Amino acid sequence: PHVSTDFRPSTAGEFGISRQSFAWWSHNFQQIADKNAAEVHLFFWNPIQWRLDNMVTTHRNAFGGGKFIILKARQMGMSSWITARSAWRADTQENYRALHVAHDSDGSQNMLDMVKLAHNSLPETLMLPDKRTIAVRPVEKASNRAELRLWFDDRGKRESHVRIKTAGEKGKVGRSASLNLLHVSEAGNEVY
Repeated sequence: PHVSTDFRPSTAGEFGISRQSFAWWSHNFQQIADKNAAEVHLFFWNPIQWRLDNMVTTHRNAFGGGKFIILKARQMGMSSWITARSAWRADTQENYRALHVAHDSDGSQNMLDMVKLAHNSLPETLMLPDKRTIAVRPVEKASNRAELRLWFDDRGKRESHVRIKTAGEKGKVGRSASLNLLHVSEAGNEVY
């Protein structure tokens, strides 16, 4: 089926197809804290985030992946989009590995809060119109101050995780990691 952000799956197969769309997932499940209000709400993208998604999706479809360096102004929602995208991948894809590197401990905590809010806002299950109940949120098996770890089986062999680190942890940030996503925030002043 065509998956628009307001699509409502009626079968498990349609749900499986829908969950492959980051836009559908974030508009229907993921919540984000609004910096202008003391509330959380579904993550509806702004025009800049839609443009970024279009560029990333077009490039990935054409070339099978890619590395993106985004030079941007502050407070446009890029880190929110990237952080929510990593949470979506971790919630829907086994063996997904993401690392976000913030410039200071406050930034690290903010990113971890975004990831956990996106994950914890998912319903555990969803009742489809055909009366079938399907699991939506994978089980959080281990979590600490710098990581969200999800298991897709009872032995932890099929897991995904999103880690958050602070720049300056000499020799420790990303060392020996096999990553699907690396997001380095606020790197402009630190790179020589």
